[in-house]
Amino acid sequence: MTALRFPTALGLSLFAAAGVLAQPTADVPLAVTGTLVDERGVPAAGVEVVLRPYPSAYDLDLDLLGYEALPAAVDRVQSGPDGTFALKAPIPGPYRLEMRSAAPAESPDAVVPLVYGNLAPLEGSRILQANELPDRRLVAARVLDADDRPIEGALVIASPTRSRSARQGRSASGAQAERLYPRFERASARTDAQGVARFLMPTAEANVVAVAKGFVSRREQRSPAARRSS
Repeated sequence: MTALRFPTALGLSLFAAAGVLAQPTADVPLAVTGTLVDERGVPAAGVEVVLRPYPSAYDLDLDLLGYEALPAAVDRVQSGPDGTFALKAPIPGPYRLEMRSAAPAESPDAVVPLVYGNLAPLEGSRILQANELPDRRLVAARVLDADDRPIEGALVIASPTRSRSARQGRSASGAQAERLYPRFERASARTDAQGVARFLMPTAEANVVAVAKGFVSRREQRSPAARRSS
């Protein structure tokens, strides 16, 4: 290995020149602020809002393992009583803004799939227009064996039948830069002792896949009125 050495005087002169030409500047976080409302335009309070580096295609395939499999969030808050939120990103880049409501008291074991919007790229601070969150509908799937006995611990994956609300889909043709047009995400849950997995879906129906060890996988479309699958 060849070692490169420079005279001391030359090294000092280069250091001095660099100090004159480039003064260090402090990093300024990029702010992302906005408001969440429900389908009636009422402020949505207490919603968890997460800012995360935009996942790669590989990362997205891991989401059913849990959100800890995705890139670590850079900031997270809960929306205030007026639906407002404020987040900070340390550096410019592609980010994903995730919004997840808590399960209601009457369905504490129901999984709530997240809703997300893309900030790609985030090059400066953004003030977003009000973003609408969908109403949630309880969709339950029951997994049974050939003898109609419940299967506990089966993995159930529920995917919305639409990627975003029909109203947002119609307006996306005239998309505005400061509006996210949130998209709907799939979710997974394990069945309980009765073989039931519950989801609070952003669509009235869901495409459901159930997988259990030792059984053939089953795919169906579920709606709130049809809550049993085998």
